[in-house]
Amino acid sequence: MKFLTLPALALLSCSAIAAPQSADANAAIQELRQAVTFADAAIRDVQAQEAVNQLHAAIAEADLTIAIASAADAIRDVQGQEAVGMLAAAIANADLNIAFVEAQVAINQVGDDQLLNELSETLANADDARANDMIMAVVSERPMLAAAVQDRALGAGINEALVANALTAGFGEAAATAAGK
Repeated sequence: MKFLTLPALALLSCSAIAAPQSADANAAIQELRQAVTFADAAIRDVQAQEAVNQLHAAIAEADLTIAIASAADAIRDVQGQEAVGMLAAAIANADLNIAFVEAQVAINQVGDDQLLNELSETLANADDARANDMIMAVVSERPMLAAAVQDRALGAGINEALVANALTAGFGEAAATAAGK
């Protein structure tokens, strides 16, 4: 029969105690690994959510930039349209002034009978605006022909109210011209 020596007995005792502690340590290590894996997954989820949030913010910023650019384009378009409108109005005004000057030049170069005959021919083919301008120009230059101008205009089929307004405007222009304005 063999007897165990005291050092062998101590070694067996330590082994018996260490075995359960070793199993606990392995379980703890396994739990720690699982916790680290879970923490890594949670960190990746948080990082992914942050990336999604940053992407949403970038998209919102891009949408805002596009909206601002579209607004700027719309403003430029409106400003361009306003400029075109102002230019068209200026051209129309210049055309009217040119027609008025041409009418005055023509009026100054002809006698009364010739002026009335040319007025009759012009009124026969004129629209209301042109007829108004011609009647007003003749009366402003030669107010003494107002009755003859009225007869010719009505004879050409021009609206009576238009003729009356044009005559009145012509007299107003004649008075302003006489006053030096």
